[in-house]
Amino acid sequence: MTPNLNQIPEVPQQLCKLPRYRPMAKRIQQDLDGRAEFGAIKRLVSLDPAMAVELLVAANSPIYGFPLKIHTVHESLVLLGWEHAKRILRAALRVAQPADDQRDRLIEAAWMHSIAAAHFAAGLAPYFGLPEDRAWALGLLHDIGKLGLLSASPAKYVDVVALRNRTPAECLGSEEYKLGMNHAKAGLWLARVWGLPADFAEAAGMHHEPVFRVRQQAGLLAGIACRLADANGFAVEEYRRTSSREALACASPEMAQQLEPALGAIEQKSRESLLECFQVFRGVAAEDSVEVSG
Repeated sequence: MTPNLNQIPEVPQQLCKLPRYRPMAKRIQQDLDGRAEFGAIKRLVSLDPAMAVELLVAANSPIYGFPLKIHTVHESLVLLGWEHAKRILRAALRVAQPADDQRDRLIEAAWMHSIAAAHFAAGLAPYFGLPEDRAWALGLLHDIGKLGLLSASPAKYVDVVALRNRTPAECLGSEEYKLGMNHAKAGLWLARVWGLPADFAEAAGMHHEPVFRVRQQAGLLAGIACRLADANGFAVEEYRRTSSREALACASPEMAQQLEPALGAIEQKSRESLLECFQVFRGVAAEDSVEVSG
């Protein structure tokens, strides 16, 4: 999936193998085997960072020579074609993923955080002048660096979580200390080496910035969505709990003033959608002995 993979050092190569959330992978496999229609597969893949990135990387490959960058799963499916897209997904699902209770719990938490951020990003989309599906994709993939680090060094990442960092900034420092790279740097590297649109690199690499410049819209969107996911109980690490209003602290005063009156409605709608989303996978997760909470 990565261009010139043999020329890239060993650890970054491992970053490229994003871990899959087992219940999601099982559901996608079942639907592919059952010959589900375009819409059903599109929805499922749009709920999983590891599978969505497979299609986005393929669709943005120079092989196709498409003049515009591809930002969403829907665009990827249309460009690649239904049959080719299914082959890509089947190939990704065939890659073995070792079972490990601690690692699987972290993958589950990372998946839930990514899905929560995607819902919040979609709710914020109108305030950033973005279509909902593009904002969704930025929220969904903002933590690809964390998933990459979790894949490359699962035992060390368990140690990072065990440190019980009180803030995201402390977590970034712990990742640097334990792993030699934090997840923002890892996400920026992945987005660039995969040839994803620049917005994805900005969202993955900058979502923990304390303050954003005016032009860093993708980073700000992902940053607020990430903070709202944490504030609503969908953090991977056990951070000090923050309020939803604190999630706007990284925005300019003008943007914060615009968003604050709408924040309650955005959160309520996102939480309702999240509960519906998680409910779909409770049965599948139970079969795999992975508890899904929400």
